[in-house]
Amino acid sequence: MFGKNTYIYLISILFALILFFAGGQAVCARDTADGDSDGAKSLVIVLDPGHGSSGSGASAYYDGDEVCEETLNLTIARYLKEELETYEGVSVILTRDDAYDVELERRTMIGVEEEADVLVSLHNNAKGPFAPYDHGCTVLTARGQYKEELAGKEQELGASILYELASLGLEDQGILLRDSTNGEVYPNGEVGDYYALIRNGIKNDLLSVLIEHAFLDNPSDYESFLSSDEKLKELACADARGIARYFHLRKADTKEEVPPLENVKERLLYVKDEDISHNETVNRTFFVTEKAEISSSVEERTEEAKEEETAVNRNSPEETTQKAEADTAGQTGKKKGVLLIIVFFVMLAFAGGFLVKRK
Repeated sequence: MFGKNTYIYLISILFALILFFAGGQAVCARDTADGDSDGAKSLVIVLDPGHGSSGSGASAYYDGDEVCEETLNLTIARYLKEELETYEGVSVILTRDDAYDVELERRTMIGVEEEADVLVSLHNNAKGPFAPYDHGCTVLTARGQYKEELAGKEQELGASILYELASLGLEDQGILLRDSTNGEVYPNGEVGDYYALIRNGIKNDLLSVLIEHAFLDNPSDYESFLSSDEKLKELACADARGIARYFHLRKADTKEEVPPLENVKERLLYVKDEDISHNETVNRTFFVTEKAEISSSVEERTEEAKEEETAVNRNSPEETTQKAEADTAGQTGKKKGVLLIIVFFVMLAFAGGFLVKRK
């Protein structure tokens, strides 16, 4: 039906098209593989069970038995490690796995040496003179007077963890920021953060937070959240969800990702010194979405601004039409580009067929 040369032309065209589309598929496959690789990127988390064997932590007596904070902290850490390792690409290291002391600076250096992404110190609280509450949960972070961006990330992680702990019924007492009272200063001359683990984390560019889960010396907190291994495991799982939300982790078995938070309002308590009357409190919204920003902006506008906006909107159909035309032109341009590539390969095919014919 067709001559020999016609078959050569058709085969050449078909071959060129196969190469073209196969190349596109290969690029897509490579992009997908890169995405999967990024999704499974290893996250190194160092967990620090607060205190150790020296009895420096909080304690209280219940039913004639002394309950020590360092023991509770270690139990929570073990459960938290177990839960975090159910997420994809997570590696967890403990600063201690038994009842022994670890120097404060050493706890941070373990995170630095392991190239950790975050250091989470696990504690339980006791009533003190500088905070106006004696129950509930709080997270300690850097204030931001040095390396403000890193401090901001710590506060975001703190807000995420507090959100989950509050879901268990704990009173959310907010994020605590406290200045040093013994002359500690940062390289920029600003007063250092009070807690050594927070301060050393900032100095070493290691995101670090300290969780105070509940008040050990508050009978209600103890009974509701600290009095059994089952309750300690619930705290650990809440910590894990908060961490997973912040780092966008997904479960290793189901590949399900914990959805990120949006527009979470949190209180920040700034403790300047040991005089409680000097404390300052501010409220902040974390994980602000674009929709919330627009809504907030609209609420702050004056009536005059709203009228001006209405006038602009009445004249906007022309702009809308121009945008639609531009979008259409862009899509047409893309189609033309693909068509030109195909034509190029077809021309190559005919050229190849012509050479074959001459031979």
